[in-house]
Amino acid sequence: EKKLLPVISFKYNRGFVYQLYKVSNGISKLVTRKAAEFYSENKKVIDIINKHSDVSSFICSNYGWYGTPTGDLQFFHQYILSHKDEIDKIIALLEKLKVLGFDDIDFNSELDFTQETYDIETNIYRNFNFTYLNNLIAIPEDDPHVISYKTNGSGYKITIGINSGRVWETDKKIVLNDLTFNPDELPNVISKEETYDKIIGLKEKKQKECSIVKDSVNLSIGISDLYLMYIAVSSRINQLDNDEKKEKLVELLQTIGEAILKMQTISDEYDQKVLESNPDISETSLDEQKRSYVIRRQNNEFHI
Repeated sequence: EKKLLPVISFKYNRGFVYQLYKVSNGISKLVTRKAAEFYSENKKVIDIINKHSDVSSFICSNYGWYGTPTGDLQFFHQYILSHKDEIDKIIALLEKLKVLGFDDIDFNSELDFTQETYDIETNIYRNFNFTYLNNLIAIPEDDPHVISYKTNGSGYKITIGINSGRVWETDKKIVLNDLTFNPDELPNVISKEETYDKIIGLKEKKQKECSIVKDSVNLSIGISDLYLMYIAVSSRINQLDNDEKKEKLVELLQTIGEAILKMQTISDEYDQKVLESNPDISETSLDEQKRSYVIRRQNNEFHI
């Protein structure tokens, strides 16, 4: 940038910009020594600019009257400076985006994709486009033909077109809120298998998780109910006057109490196995489901 400032100021060097354009594109050898030397010293960068645009248009579009960056270039310039220790990550990400066929990207670091909910029809022919992100999770949906989903956190949002039941790889747009995330978080290719099918699979995965959580909750609540009944029966037995019957019942209760403790251990082991086998299910979510079940049951009870 220090080299650019004194030479690309439009106010004083408009002619230089044109000279640089000519020498870098081989249009004419009749250029100033200053332009030729500048191109020679910055050939790598200028050739990259010419590959995607041309140096004259680039300078006119992205530099102000006195050679300072403006608009998008100014924004990216500041972003790069604030992430200069992550340049390799940014380059790797941009290279992956290029391989995927994204020639243009929208970027806004203030976007939060977790705040949005997306829907897709299970019948691909009923969709005109869909949204793909990283870290997708399904949201319970009453309509069996619709999948609602969101992201737990994604550095990108890709909108992909669908035409006649086919994922249109060329009809795509990407928005980024980060330039430093791992390129492996992007799909390997923009295809039905890598995007649409993975979203469709969310519903089955969510149903399986719900079934697992339901089994865990039912087992835990059932044992809890059994323990409460055990406590209630123990209290009644302790009030009996018949010592002979009372002694036998206490012995039986002791056996039942030990069995309940074993059942509780098995229930805890089951929950632990569920958590280890299903990373998307957390201990907090299991506990919340159990509390929710108890509250719903209490609200539905009739008190006479």
